Amino acid sequence: PPALDQHRRIFSGFGKIVASWVAKSLTEWGQVLGRDIVENDIERSTQALADNGRKMSAAEYLAIVADLQLWSREMAQWWSNGFDLLVTPTMSAPPLPLASKTRDVFAIAAFTTQFNITGQPAVSLPLAYSLSRQ
Repeated sequence: PPALDQHRRIFSGFGKIVASWVAKSLTEWGQVLGRDIVENDIERSTQALADNGRKMSAAEYLAIVADLQLWSREMAQWWSNGFDLLVTPTMSAPPLPLASKTRDVFAIAAFTTQFNITGQPAVSLPLAYSLSRQ
């Protein structure tokens, strides 16, 4: 689908939405624990996401949601052109090691974000495996 080629548009917006949800989740976990979640409680990448999420205004959040909804309609249009199935890999590389310093998770999960945004049904089938990172 042509809409899948709009990587910058969707990954940037989706990343900001994820960041805002991480911030919200950490606040909620702090309430459950009865104390604030501090940097030593979480990985640096999670802290960075939360910090970015807290910087976003409500207006920016709503603008991103509106754009991702528009993109979802563009993506859905492809299905009405007679296509029934889209097959992609789940990941573009083997999973990252735990506590990895890499922050380019969206590049590795390059084929899942679109379906998280649109809410389309998807399945990940373990058809092969890798013992080491290429």
